[in-house]
Amino acid sequence: MRPWFLIPKIISICAIWGVLLACAALILCAPDTAHLPAVEQLNTSRQLLTQITQLLHYLIIPALVLANIFGLLLFLDEPRIFIRLRWLQTKMLLIIIAYPILFAFLNTKLSQSQSLIATTITKTTILNHQSATIKQQPILDRAITQTSLNLQVINWSLLIILILTTLVIILGRHKPKLGQNWAKTYAKISKNNKS
Repeated sequence: MRPWFLIPKIISICAIWGVLLACAALILCAPDTAHLPAVEQLNTSRQLLTQITQLLHYLIIPALVLANIFGLLLFLDEPRIFIRLRWLQTKMLLIIIAYPILFAFLNTKLSQSQSLIATTITKTTILNHQSATIKQQPILDRAITQTSLNLQVINWSLLIILILTTLVIILGRHKPKLGQNWAKTYAKISKNNKS
């Protein structure tokens, strides 16, 4: 059964890595909107944030869940051997601790940015109906500045998650010893199984 678990796991990991790279590329290659009116700048940023949120919720998270399910099934093949391997312990710690923290932070930043833009557009629409155009500009400028900073934080978060995913792939593919003698570890396990 091992190949049947390994193939979907590899496909899921490739999907995670590729979509993370695509999200980072969306931000890095976003068109310059400085020449546009402030409301259009915010609308363009909102569209970008919506695309990243949809990629996160509909591609990255499901692929992450699938990779973890198939990884667990592979682990259950020989748990006594696998649990003692340092490369796997390191990989599991990264997946169990770092991924939830980073993805929760990324999701929070995306939600905050989208709600900031929605609130700002609503306020400026109300002020526009009241013919208070002088009050609009400072609100719009603050929102544009904050959105720009949020996009930078989101991009850095995506790059950190991408680096972490690359590290997890390297650990899983190359299985570094990390100072461990596998022959001795396996011999202890075999000896304990016999007695």
